[in-house]
Amino acid sequence: MFFSLAAVEVGEHLYWNIAGLTVHGQVLLVTWLVIAIILTITVLGTLKLEQVPKGLQNFVEAVFEYVSGIAKDQIGEYEYRPWVPFVGTLFLFIFVANWLGALVPWKLIKLSARIRADACSRWCQTACINVSKRHT
Repeated sequence: MFFSLAAVEVGEHLYWNIAGLTVHGQVLLVTWLVIAIILTITVLGTLKLEQVPKGLQNFVEAVFEYVSGIAKDQIGEYEYRPWVPFVGTLFLFIFVANWLGALVPWKLIKLSARIRADACSRWCQTACINVSKRHT
């Protein structure tokens, strides 16, 4: 009658073994995609800074002001400045990851298990070789 919810699995999950660690592949891919999106918008928005912002610079400054306001309200007017990068990073990562999870139909994007395993294996071998070369 009762069953363990931990045993319930919906759909096929992508797991990779990287350097002896088991990693959920879809989470890893989405994490890197979120980082790439945030970095791209930030770099493109701050390439040519102007006194009167327009375009992407205006968007980046508005986001910065919003996050600064949140930190100022929660932490206090005199102590908030050192915390803005940390609070901003957490806020942007969670915000973009949630929107990416809601808007992108991840169930429609499929990779064959063999391609995924081969790519992961090649990446892991290269990463492990590079790490071992640095430490010798």
